[in-house]
Amino acid sequence: PQVATGSGSRLPPDCFEQLLGDEKAAKKIATLVDADGKLPLHRACQKLELVPPEVILRLIELNPKSPSIKTTSGELPIDLVESKRKSITYAEDVEYLNSVSDLLFSFHPNVLPYRTDLDRLQGFR
Repeated sequence: PQVATGSGSRLPPDCFEQLLGDEKAAKKIATLVDADGKLPLHRACQKLELVPPEVILRLIELNPKSPSIKTTSGELPIDLVESKRKSITYAEDVEYLNSVSDLLFSFHPNVLPYRTDLDRLQGFR
């Protein structure tokens, strides 16, 4: 699957209005864990091609520890994003994936193998 940024296939931000409403309710949503140990951030990263960047940021704002939480199968949100890297080809899609990956990395920089990726680290100088 390709990450489609310009094609209009991403879900509009208003479908995530619950995250923008009452702060207490939004925090509750952002911390819900499913049977696979996935938070909404994990699900958003799995469906990156459908999720606006504002939603990724909002989920992290509501649950700042979420980038460092592993699923029951041991996956971090950044792992779910990076798993899409080989399947995308459009430059703007790669740019979007990089921006989300860098955002997740900035909240949890001590994760292998990303913390030893020299290309990634040069972007933070």
